[in-house]
Amino acid sequence: MHRLAKLFRRSEEAPPPEPPPAWSPSAVAELLRQFPVGSRVLYYPELKRELRLESIVLACSLNNRHVVYSPQELTLRKNGGEPELCLVQGAERAPLAEIRSFHLLIPHQNRLEIDYRPQDRDEAPSRFTQSTINDFERHSVITLVSYSPYGRVPHLQTLVKGTSVLTTGYYANQKVVVLDPLPHGLSYLDKRRHQRVRTSIPVTLRSGADGPTHTCTLDDFSERFLRLRTAPPSASDQPLTVGCRVAIRLDLSPHGRSFLLQGSIFRQAGGALVVELQGILRDGRFDALHLVDELDLKASLLQHPATRQLQSAHTVD
Repeated sequence: MHRLAKLFRRSEEAPPPEPPPAWSPSAVAELLRQFPVGSRVLYYPELKRELRLESIVLACSLNNRHVVYSPQELTLRKNGGEPELCLVQGAERAPLAEIRSFHLLIPHQNRLEIDYRPQDRDEAPSRFTQSTINDFERHSVITLVSYSPYGRVPHLQTLVKGTSVLTTGYYANQKVVVLDPLPHGLSYLDKRRHQRVRTSIPVTLRSGADGPTHTCTLDDFSERFLRLRTAPPSASDQPLTVGCRVAIRLDLSPHGRSFLLQGSIFRQAGGALVVELQGILRDGRFDALHLVDELDLKASLLQHPATRQLQSAHTVD
């Protein structure tokens, strides 16, 4: 009897109130304006701003029910002076009264990290090692960066809610990362511009632990970007694509300075590669590239005869 009375009391209790809407329509519209569905983006994990990895916004999810695969499937309109998001279904517009959840979906991908094992007395000769890294552990911080080459660049901090394999829709069977944007995670950072150092120095480039070695020429360096001129590839060469992780050896003889750098291919056009530097060999291991390392590299390049010759020719012109 006591159990029945307790059960009836529970049924008479009012259900707990639903949480208030997490997002305003205008806030969602602004995020999608800076990071449209279907657009390519860059991202970096946690606080590793030295990394810039490519991805794409495959879709967004609203209220854990509606998945939007195209910017044309969602519109913002005024309703009595208040903004209102509407799902576009053919010729009809279905307004979203409240937005309790909003997520961005990007493809899940692992990245390869190249390291360098120094030679000990009893070990085999020094060689590169390669490991697979997963940046999308649950509750990890992922920052999306808009593909904007100039001005103030939008950055969006998100938390990894989890991963999932889509079972329906245009990307069925695709494993995706579900990103939960932080409410105040959108910021705009000025893109720094530094004077390029133009030079002509041979360098060697290698992709992967067992990848072939490519002979290139360093054309210029600005901030943490190297522009390399490559020889025409042969049919047997492994292709160098955007996002590919590479190691670069730069020998600045006759001064005796040499650098072993780590980076990824940021852009490819014709016979030129733009590599964004992310690490430098320090004490036998690759470490993050810091401002002092960038300035040290720039100062060393300025002392090289090839750089001085180009500077002198430019001054005469």
